[in-house]
Amino acid sequence: MSRDARLLPRESRAAYVAVAWVLTLLLLANMTVIFLLSAEGREDSGDRSGRIAEWALDRMYPDFDAYPEEKQGAIRENVHHAVRKLAHFSEFGLLGVLSALWLFHMDSRRLALKQWAKGGISAVFCLLYAVSDEVHQIFTGRGPAVTDVLIDTWGALTGIGALLLILWLTRWRPQKRGIDS
Repeated sequence: MSRDARLLPRESRAAYVAVAWVLTLLLLANMTVIFLLSAEGREDSGDRSGRIAEWALDRMYPDFDAYPEEKQGAIRENVHHAVRKLAHFSEFGLLGVLSALWLFHMDSRRLALKQWAKGGISAVFCLLYAVSDEVHQIFTGRGPAVTDVLIDTWGALTGIGALLLILWLTRWRPQKRGIDS
C-alpha cells in the first residue's frame, strides 16, 4: 500500500486497495491472454484468425462466392492478414490502457510523476512486453517479427494516448466564469 493510501480515511483506503487489486488482476489477465495466444503454434493461431477472417468476409463481401477464385484468394489473404495485425494492435492497446491506469492509481505523491511521464513509463513497459512476446514466439515455431513489435507498440501508444486525452478532457474542462452558456 502506498504512503498516500495510509493517509486516507478507512472507507477511502478500502476503495483504494480494491481498485488497486482490480487493476492489478485486469493487467495480469491481459498479459496472460497475450502470453497464451502467443504460445499457440502457427497452425492453431492461423485457425483462430482464419475463423475470424471468414466471419469478417461474410459481412464485408456478401457476394464473395461470385468472385473469381484468384480474387477470392487475394481478398481472403488480405483480410486474414488484417485480422492478425488488428489482434496485435488491440491486445496491446488494452495493455497500454491497463498499465497506464495501474500506474496512475499506484503512483505515490513521493514520485508525483506527470501524466505524460506515467504514459511514457507505460509505453516502455508495453514495448518490453511486446519484445518478450516475440521472443516467446521463437519457442512456439511461429518465429519473431519486428513488424509485430511495431504494431504492438503502436497499439499501446494509441491506447495510452486515448486514455491521456480522456483524462485531460475530463480534468481540464473550462470552468464557468459567471457567464451562462
